[in-house]
Amino acid sequence: MPHIEQAVYPYGSAPRPEMERVIPDFTQSLLDVGCGLGDFGALVKAKRPHVEVWGIDPSPAVEDQARSCLDSFVRGRFPDDLPRRLFDCVTFNDSLEHFSDPWSTLRDTRLRLTERGQVVASIPNVRNYAVVRKLVVNGQWRYEDTGILDRTHLRFFTRRSAIDLFEECSYQVLEVRPLNVADGGRAVRLLAAFGGLTEEFRALQFLVRARPV
Repeated sequence: MPHIEQAVYPYGSAPRPEMERVIPDFTQSLLDVGCGLGDFGALVKAKRPHVEVWGIDPSPAVEDQARSCLDSFVRGRFPDDLPRRLFDCVTFNDSLEHFSDPWSTLRDTRLRLTERGQVVASIPNVRNYAVVRKLVVNGQWRYEDTGILDRTHLRFFTRRSAIDLFEECSYQVLEVRPLNVADGGRAVRLLAAFGGLTEEFRALQFLVRARPV
């Protein structure tokens, strides 16, 4: 596990190999929602050259680079600006929390999936020890430029509420596991002493893999 002292993680330029590894083997076409500069899609292309990778992102600042490394890039908002087509896998790498209504987003995603298509998402964990400590001990809920309390996050999830999100949208959750589990620092070592039950407090994000019921 990586050594992580604070609840900070990158955006846009992160290839996210831990997410690439759980893309279903049958995937022939993939859509990355909130693809940023396209580094994740580029990794998928490098590992799986047969996969057609699309990306969608509203930021004009990422367009040139994303176009250079993806098969197709759409500058706009999901799902309204995306041409009508189906994908074997749709990924949300720390992007669902930026939607005002992620429930509607996941319901709309069902219409973008092939018959056996799946959604793979990384969702920030608001139950992380650093957030809880500041809230409980210091009474702070302070938005930041990056991290779990990124000021552009509109929704917040724990492991349980992330599962509920998918199930309420008629998905079968196939896999849930912690990502980027901290293993250093005094508070983290104290938590780790209690074993796997504390992973939820030490994880920055949770991986959710699901398919429509």
